[in-house]
Amino acid sequence: MMNFIKNNFSKTCLIIIIIIITTIKISHPPQNELSWDVFGYYLYLPAKFIYHDSGFTNKEWLDTIYNKYQVSTTQYQLVDGVNNFRLIKYSMGMSYLYSPFFFIGHAIAKSFGYPPDGLSPPYQMSVYFGMLLYTILGLIFLRKILLYFFNDKLTGLILLLIVFSTNYILQCTTYRSMLSHNGVFMLVSFFIWISLVWSKKATIINSIFLGLVSGMIIITRPNEIVCILFLLLIGVSGLKGIKDKIIFFLKRWKYLIISMIAFFIVIYPQLYYWKIFSGKWIFYSYNNPGEGFDFLTPYTLDFLFSFRKGWIIYTPLVIFMIYGFKFLYRNKKEVFYSILTYTLVSLFIVSSWTCWWYAGGCYSQRAIISLYIVLVIPLGYLIQQIQKSKVHIKIIFWIIIGLIVLLNLFQYWQTYNGILPTDRITARYYFKIFGQTKAHPEWDSFLLVDKENTGVDLGNNTLYSKKIIGTFDFSKPNGEKKDKYITDTSFLGRKCFQMDSSCDFSPKVEMKYKEITKEYYAWIRVNFDMYLPDSSEVEPPLLVITYLHKNENYSYQTFRISDDKIEKNKWISCYFSKITPDIRNKNDLLNVYFWYRMKKPVYISNFQVEVCEPIIK
Repeated sequence: MMNFIKNNFSKTCLIIIIIIITTIKISHPPQNELSWDVFGYYLYLPAKFIYHDSGFTNKEWLDTIYNKYQVSTTQYQLVDGVNNFRLIKYSMGMSYLYSPFFFIGHAIAKSFGYPPDGLSPPYQMSVYFGMLLYTILGLIFLRKILLYFFNDKLTGLILLLIVFSTNYILQCTTYRSMLSHNGVFMLVSFFIWISLVWSKKATIINSIFLGLVSGMIIITRPNEIVCILFLLLIGVSGLKGIKDKIIFFLKRWKYLIISMIAFFIVIYPQLYYWKIFSGKWIFYSYNNPGEGFDFLTPYTLDFLFSFRKGWIIYTPLVIFMIYGFKFLYRNKKEVFYSILTYTLVSLFIVSSWTCWWYAGGCYSQRAIISLYIVLVIPLGYLIQQIQKSKVHIKIIFWIIIGLIVLLNLFQYWQTYNGILPTDRITARYYFKIFGQTKAHPEWDSFLLVDKENTGVDLGNNTLYSKKIIGTFDFSKPNGEKKDKYITDTSFLGRKCFQMDSSCDFSPKVEMKYKEITKEYYAWIRVNFDMYLPDSSEVEPPLLVITYLHKNENYSYQTFRISDDKIEKNKWISCYFSKITPDIRNKNDLLNVYFWYRMKKPVYISNFQVEVCEPIIK
């Protein structure tokens, strides 16, 4: 046994890792994990093979699933297509990976009396534990990559570090393994390994695999296709190397054609799906103007150093990975530029996404865990250098590494036990819970405000300072139609604005977000008086609060006076409040106005918009 461990150290480490991950997954069985984003990835399968409705023209079966299994609060996983079709927002790569386990779950459900509806327990269990296979495959390919550069002992050590000193362990266990990052980790690790093999000797078989896995990556998580930079730049160590690399590819043109055919075979079902249901061969489904890539203003510093989700803050091993590039350059220049370029481009892309913290799901940056696959290489060369150093340097280094492992595992434990949230963390909250085994409710006030669960009524909270940012008393037209400004009407007795069938929209208050507040959030409170004549054909106008990015609405919300507060033939005073959203750009515009859809006239007066900023104590 000892000889086996000594001669197969990396294999032993891999087995230990697999046992630990499997144990964690078994001890945390799935609890409706086919939900939220995962449901969007998975939805291709039941829609096609159970309900035969890939265009979602029949709302009944989909509404039944949403209501029965509570997969999410809204059907945000779908977007509008052509001819009353709807499309799945996400590309279908993960459904490819889920599919073997979907069919296993379907067979079990039909055989043992469970509802064959795509989400009953057999499907949940089968897909959940099936993803363990991809975790294992990803680690197997990572070991192969490491053995290409390092000896068996160092390979085993790096495997232990990548699992236990980074957020990868959180992402490959429990429900997080169902997200795309775990599947992409396996695909990218296979791609990096096959790239090394193909660059050494191209064959028909490895060319096919190269194309297949490239296609799978782009339809699973499109931005991850930047890993192709690794293949393109292997062997390039200067300007002359670029010329040599072009000649290298030209000599293998037949194999490249084979790879491209395999690539097209994988992505064609996605292209065909888009064409049928959207009318376009290439369809961009992220059509919410409130989210997207901001390449001119990336959030890289926040991505790396913010206590909300900073990659280096929560995964300090990254510092050693970065420092390791110095020794990678000295020892393996032929892969230095390929790994460095891949790392920088990938970091730039993921940190340019508007929601740079990528919501919850992890205490560090989950969007970039696939990058560990190449960053372990400079880390390995750093460790090699440390092993050649003086004894005291080695002792200090391994003490620091040990502390990093302890920190990561403790953060992992804190996350499982709800002590370390996976979003909304501030520096003040972080240091409050640092090293703590129990969170105190009073610390919640140190978290960033939960913008999704604050309601819409600010009330008269004294914890906010208030300032007026816009008002209309309707004594002046302000460029609007003059005949709509009623200034001397006996039954109203005040200046006001009339809305009727000829006037759908009131004057609006418009202001750039950067002029509203510099705080993380504020409340927009709208006060107004309204007069509704006594008529069955009169309903209150809708108050609209929205934000515009490049003239497109996001965070759009309408407010209506509730029936129990309506009093006709009488002026009534009203107010509504809405918290500011996560803003796409500080130059985005806040718009506040009324929208009226009836014919009979109604009147609005004393229309005032104020911003309520939190008083920081």
